[in-house]
Amino acid sequence: MPSITIVAPGKPYDLLIACFVVVATCVLSAVAPSNPINWVLAILSIYFFPGYVITSIVFPGNDLPISRAFFASSKEIKIQMSFLERLVISVITSLIVLSIIGTVLAMSSLLDWQSVTTEILLLTFVCSAIAYRVRSRMSPEKQMSIVIRLSPSYTKFTKWEKVILGFIILAFAIALTVAVIGPNYAPYKDRDAIMELKGVGGDLNTLPRSVKAGNEAALMIAVTNKMNVELSYNLTIGIDNLSSVSAYDRIDWNNTTSLQSGIAFYDEFVLSADQCEEKTFIFSINSPGEYKIIFRLMYGEKVQELWLWVTVME
Repeated sequence: MPSITIVAPGKPYDLLIACFVVVATCVLSAVAPSNPINWVLAILSIYFFPGYVITSIVFPGNDLPISRAFFASSKEIKIQMSFLERLVISVITSLIVLSIIGTVLAMSSLLDWQSVTTEILLLTFVCSAIAYRVRSRMSPEKQMSIVIRLSPSYTKFTKWEKVILGFIILAFAIALTVAVIGPNYAPYKDRDAIMELKGVGGDLNTLPRSVKAGNEAALMIAVTNKMNVELSYNLTIGIDNLSSVSAYDRIDWNNTTSLQSGIAFYDEFVLSADQCEEKTFIFSINSPGEYKIIFRLMYGEKVQELWLWVTVME
């Protein structure tokens, strides 16, 4: 009868798979975070494998020993642990352990992607090494073994195993759904772009609030695409009221733009997902007075506007 050996004495394939999946998740998260494969591997690396390697330390064999302290009998009772039960215990253990790790990191102000990744890597590798050591010290007949026999005969599950199998199928369906829609999980209307105005040095305090008539002033315009899809943007800059503009001209980012009423300046550009574009806008205003410079960003059916009040002195 053909069979597939997953775990056997001297064959810790399950621990090797756990380490490989965690490493692959870390690599894909760095180079291709939106890849659907990475979403599936991330779910396994967070919600299953940490608990699995810990469970392999506590229960290195197929038997689940129950301490005799809970019973009047002086004999220790042993219950055969099925693979489905081990899966459930692994998931529960992962949730508990990672909740504790997340709480500790948050209290230490270290809760970020790098810290969580490092903790999962260390936890998985260290516990895998300990689990292998614990298994090796047991006699071969008591060591944990998982062999899948490819038999055409139907094996009846107990009610408890059916419940566990149902939860596993449901979890797999959820994981598959997340993998498919994960990179675009947020509704389109809930996504947005970010437009910022900064001084040339990157500080808000260096924004030009007052200039002399005819003199040059400069600021930074930063646009970040948070839409998770490539999108076209239209940036329009003018003074006072853009609805009364009668003429438009293209922005020349390398030269000074002379702002005046009735004329607006625009530029069009395309940003990929999570891309940020920064431009230095150099302008001048020839007539003294108080002016409101309007920065209007249009993309899709959305419009964003920012204003900068500038006092122009003689």
